[in-house]
Order: sequence, then structure tokens, then C-alpha cells
Amino acid sequence: MLPRPGTIADLLPPLLDRLDAAATNALRLPASLGDAEMGAAHIGALVGLPDPVGLCDRLAEPGLVEATEHGYRCASDALPVLRDRHTRPFPVETLCEYFAGRVALPTTEPAEVACHGRALEVVAELAEWSGRPDLAVRLARAASPTPARSLRFGVWGRILSSGSLAAEHAKDTNATAYFKHDKASGPC
Repeated sequence: MLPRPGTIADLLPPLLDRLDAAATNALRLPASLGDAEMGAAHIGALVGLPDPVGLCDRLAEPGLVEATEHGYRCASDALPVLRDRHTRPFPVETLCEYFAGRVALPTTEPAEVACHGRALEVVAELAEWSGRPDLAVRLARAASPTPARSLRFGVWGRILSSGSLAAEHAKDTNATAYFKHDKASGPC
């Protein structure tokens, strides 16, 4: 069996050159999130795709993204090439605004938030690296209660820790107190 084109570094540039604008834009998102998986519906909402599952499946065929239990993530072989090609990550303001709003919706299930915990962590890290700890604070405050309700305490703790660090960097004393209180009231 032949390897998929996305797993051979020399085949990646010509393969990427053949992608249309929608596919190229959609690939920026998983490339920005690295090892974090994201549901197709979220990818579609963030990049404005009418058929995100179809496009993600089309990108998975040659090995540019990998289908996972809860969505898609960038294929590890394709990640360095994609990051070299797209030196600017997906806009962190857009990611933070989308996820902070999404996790706050009453229809968003706690298990869904917990399944995308790694993506939330990466988005908060991107906000920090972009010099926007305030965005990481907003995202962490919106997201932190939900993984606790799903009993995914590891995800909850990591979100609280990243929020606490971002609050310190943003010099947001109210948020720092919020995260300290939640960490102290967590499970033993």
C-alpha cells in the first residue's frame, strides 16, 4: 500500500498548491491548533464553510488532517509544512471570541467542552503568545465551569491554570481571585 501524499514531505507543497481557497483557509485553523482536535461544525463556523464535514473529509483523504473521535486535527507530518507556508496563525481574536461565546451557550453540553479542552488550552496559549492575555482570561473564565460539570477535572484544572497565569500577565486582579477561588474549591 502506498503512503498518503500528506505523509511525504516532498509531495506536500504540490498538494497544497492544488487546494482551493476554502480548503487552504480551512487548513490554517488545524495548523494553528497543532495537536488539538476540533469538531467539523466548529471549523465550519470559524471559516464560513457550508459543508465542513465534506471539506474536512476531503482534506483527510490525502493525509493533511486526521479524523479523530471528536473531530479533526492537523496531521503531524503536514504540520511543519503548513506552519512554514502560513506563518500567521488563525486570528486569535476570532478564536477566543468564538469559543468564549460557544462555551457560554446554555445549549452547549459540558461533555462537548471537555472533549475540546485541548483546543481551548491551545487557543489560550495563542492569545498569551500574541500578547493578548486578556483574551485568554476571557476564554478561561467562560470555559472553566463547564468541564467541572462534566467531571473532567483534568481539563478543568488545566483551564484554571492557564486562566490564572493569563490573569497575572494581564494584571487582572478580579480574574486572578476568581481562578484562585475555583482552584481551591476543586476536588481533593
